[in-house]
Amino acid sequence: MSRLRVGDILIENDEISIGGQAMTSRATEPQATQSSPSVAPLMWIAALPLSGRLLGLIGAAVSIAGVVIAVASGPWTDPVGAVVRGGFLVPLGAGLFGLALAKAYLERNAGAVDRLAVGPAVDDMLRQLKELLAPGSSQQTVEWIQRMTQLPEPTVVRLLSILRDRGELSEELDSDNGEFFYRITRSDPLDLDTRLATVNRRRV
Repeated sequence: MSRLRVGDILIENDEISIGGQAMTSRATEPQATQSSPSVAPLMWIAALPLSGRLLGLIGAAVSIAGVVIAVASGPWTDPVGAVVRGGFLVPLGAGLFGLALAKAYLERNAGAVDRLAVGPAVDDMLRQLKELLAPGSSQQTVEWIQRMTQLPEPTVVRLLSILRDRGELSEELDSDNGEFFYRITRSDPLDLDTRLATVNRRRV
């Protein structure tokens, strides 16, 4: 019989309780996950192979080319011809520029899509997951986390990804069984002067 307590977490055999609330370790059937309409386009944008900067340059170039062609085509005497020859490039370029802004935002906020996909309870789930992974045992695989939390695999993976992007998670390979396990990264304590310097650098 194994028993381990870390803070509010009690792990006893294959059962776990957090803050005195028992959680069953019985596996549940996988739940189907659906991306909300607001998340699916963001996932597509984030997967684009072009950077936000490059998309912006392409969008600006297309818009400028459209303006030049439309003006040269005589928009007042032949408006239909102007649109056909180049006027349509202006809104196309503007659309690419908007896409570039969204891509740049996602590049700066790596976990934004994952947070939206998990839902409004993401902060509570992250807190509980950090407490769960605090012991740092090699048994803390994705499948183990699923059993302990009863969360579907996509949600577990997204939560782990958020913690990794924040620099709070370490992924390690167990050489004995060849499986990856996860633990919370221990950070050195920071005094007030160090924290203040970090905040000031972010404002520059």
